[in-house]
Amino acid sequence: MKRITCDFSDDLINFDEISLRLATKEDQAVLYRIFEESRMELSFIEDENVRKSIVQQQYELDNVQTKKMFPRAEKIIVQYKGKPIGRYTIDKTNINYRLIWIGFLHTWRSKGIGKYIIQSMMKEATHYLKGMELEVAKFNIAAYQLYKKLGFKIVMDKEATFEMYWRK
Repeated sequence: MKRITCDFSDDLINFDEISLRLATKEDQAVLYRIFEESRMELSFIEDENVRKSIVQQQYELDNVQTKKMFPRAEKIIVQYKGKPIGRYTIDKTNINYRLIWIGFLHTWRSKGIGKYIIQSMMKEATHYLKGMELEVAKFNIAAYQLYKKLGFKIVMDKEATFEMYWRK
């Protein structure tokens, strides 16, 4: 049983308590909340209504773009002890697995859960003789460093993002 210490309590994260399930229509509020908490680059906007409006527009655009570009992608809810704490979107239908989006509620970040989830995806991709690809914003240094540590390599340097690839 793998455990790590949480910095917000005396509890330990028991990775055996992490579960995944497909997102449903009933999950829209938690999907939005996770998306909203991931938009840290907008925290400089002092007017709360303006910031919320921008986040709402980005959320809707993200959903439309994902459906258009990856029509068979799955939205997955990450749960800890049955409570939603994060989400990711993945397309497993092409030559490689494509991690489209991953995020966690603020209090669940930097706990090793994202790394655990991605390593599980990597293991599954290897089982099916596939690689993994993703795109990361250049300003998202923590995510970039994690992907690099996990063995992802930059295959394309775009204006605002890096396209990254991994294969065992």
